[in-house]
Amino acid sequence: MRRPVLAVGAMLASGVVLAAFWAGRPDPAAVTSTSPADGAVLTQAPTEVVLSLHGAVDLGRSHVSVRDTAGTAVSSGQPSLVTPERLRQPVSITATGEMTVAYHVTFAGGAERVGQLRFSVASGAGSAAAPAPAGAVAEPSHEHGVDPLSAVLLALDGVVALTVVVLLLRRPRVPGPPVRRSF
Repeated sequence: MRRPVLAVGAMLASGVVLAAFWAGRPDPAAVTSTSPADGAVLTQAPTEVVLSLHGAVDLGRSHVSVRDTAGTAVSSGQPSLVTPERLRQPVSITATGEMTVAYHVTFAGGAERVGQLRFSVASGAGSAAAPAPAGAVAEPSHEHGVDPLSAVLLALDGVVALTVVVLLLRRPRVPGPPVRRSF
């Protein structure tokens, strides 16, 4: 009975140490600012959307999509790097209304950030929170399917870890050599 209690205590202590270690670290995949800002109401359409990020971006694995209220893409061209930490997406906005920027940024270290922001282009009287008109196209979802090989390896890792824990907890006691007592 004592051995399982020690094993559980060791796992809890390890969890607390790891949680304390990770809690103090800044998010390596953070968006520090955007231009235009999220929720901004602009009187003139921008020619680009710029994401400022916490780390260097892997341009080949990152993408940005800008769409108007009707769901029509207003992105013009491919995203480019202004600096290793700033991603620029050119846009061609010809109408007023709410714009949605959806992004999936992969950092050079492998971390990822997925998100969206909205801004409005108005003639001075518009609102960033205007409802979408009836029949508007829903925003495209941005999802990546589960890689089958990764899923199988993850399941296999779980089975191996569970097997090791069971074997450690159910290991039979090996008797030591007999103790000779001299009288």
